[in-house]
Formats: sequence, C-alpha cells, structure tokens
Amino acid sequence: MASIATYTDHITGGEWPELKVLEGVGNHKLLPKLQAALKHLPFSLCGAPGTGKKHLLTMAVASTNYKLTIYDLAHISSEHGTRVDDLQCVLNRYVGNNNIDGNKLVLALYGAEHLDKNGANMLRKYNVILIANTRTEAMKSAIGRVIWAPRLTPTVMEGSIRLMCPSATPPAIKRAIQFSNGDLRQAQLQLALGVTMLRKAA
Repeated sequence: MASIATYTDHITGGEWPELKVLEGVGNHKLLPKLQAALKHLPFSLCGAPGTGKKHLLTMAVASTNYKLTIYDLAHISSEHGTRVDDLQCVLNRYVGNNNIDGNKLVLALYGAEHLDKNGANMLRKYNVILIANTRTEAMKSAIGRVIWAPRLTPTVMEGSIRLMCPSATPPAIKRAIQFSNGDLRQAQLQLALGVTMLRKAA
C-alpha cells in the first residue's frame, strides 16, 4: 500500500507559479461575473486558448480574502484520464484549508478536459473551479455553472499587448493581432518571432 508521502510526491510540481497581474489586460467585463461566482463555488471557467482565463481569475480572487492555487491536471493525468488517487491528494491539500496567513485556499483545476467520469464524480462535493478550453460532458456532470470567456476583440487585444509588450511597435502589434485570432499567447509568439527575424536580418 502506497504511503501518503508517496502520493504527495506524485502531485508536487503541478502548481502554477503565482501569476503577475497586469491591470488592463484581457476582457475586464468578465471580472464582475467572476467575483460574484467566487461567492458561490463551484463553477467552471471555459473559453478558447489565450483569452486570459487564468489572468482574469487571479485578478478576481485578488479582490477577496481567498488565496488562489491553480493546479495543472496534466501533471496527474494520462491519455486515459486523471489519476483519481492523485486528484484526491490535490483536493485534500488545497480545498477548504487556510494558508499560513490565515487566508482560505481556493483551488482552480486547469486543463479540466483531462477529467473522465470517475475524476469528475469526485468533484461533486468540492468547492473548486474548473478551467478549460472546452466544456466536456464529464465537466457538465460535475459542475453545472459555467462562465464563458469569449475570444478577445481587436481593441482589447491591442490594449492588452501594449501593456504586456510596451516596446512593441504599432505595425508589429497590428500584425500580431491579424495572425492570432483573439489569442493573446499567439500574439506574444508572433511578436517574439518578429523580433527574432529582425535580429537575424540585422
């Protein structure tokens, strides 16, 4: 029989580093919805990649007395689904506990598409947040309430990129927006690629 310490070792490393929040990045119209939802856990936060889901959730939690932990389910999952023993250890560690400052921990499970029916069934009695690009049937069976993060408009993209990449030129920002389809991460990659190509040409 595996010890608790062994299971704990399996889950270590799945925690996301604390995100640096930049005011003005992303679709801030979602913040009131997220702040209201935090008072009535659980819920799912879904939307296409690069729409700022983790960033906006971090901003929403910052206005509360909660301490957010984002855990990447890919760390304890395979092509067959999430390992339920490891998932139980994650839930035991983070749900309903306080940190050393006395703040109540709130757990967001990133990559919730990895959950199969068994993993989803475990979550029905826990106040957690599921973050995913798409909402799977397993997620629906576990948590009924969902908030959707829409793709970012060109205006929101431009404002966000200016804050995130202050040295980017207007033509570079325009190109990044054209090729990223509302995905901030893709826009950043486009900007980085452009800088690399300029350096090689110099």
